[in-house]
Amino acid sequence: MSVKSPYTYLVELEQGQRRWLHANQLRPYHARVNALIGNCAIVYESDEEFGTLPVINTDQSDTDMPSNKIDPAKSEHLRMDQKHAFLELLDEYANVFAEKPGLCYEGVHEIHVTSDFKPQRLKAYKVPELIKPEVARQLQELLDMGFICKSTIPWQVQ
Repeated sequence: MSVKSPYTYLVELEQGQRRWLHANQLRPYHARVNALIGNCAIVYESDEEFGTLPVINTDQSDTDMPSNKIDPAKSEHLRMDQKHAFLELLDEYANVFAEKPGLCYEGVHEIHVTSDFKPQRLKAYKVPELIKPEVARQLQELLDMGFICKSTIPWQVQ
């Protein structure tokens, strides 16, 4: 290959042909495979001219991995290398991306108050009527998982 200008190259093609090509007409070169397996060609992950290609997962044990639960449409904005790195990261830390949240005991603490302490009177948070059933459902779910418990403090805030 020889250079005509910073963006134009003389490229040798098959059968001894030569042609001047602008840089935006060049594609990555991959050596041809002499033996095709089952009449299949190879598409490399770095190839972008084919767009996003679906990958069929034949391993049944991987179906629970977080990367298999991601909607492909939500990661279309990523390049193939970014998408691959993202999905690998999800699978590497699968325990962090579980469907059901875990409970961390690293930051458990207690707040000790004096006997003469009186809590500041605050207004209760208003919850719109439309979302009250969902708030109740989520609170019950947190109670069932043991993440929260009903208050046993005898204070009455009025």
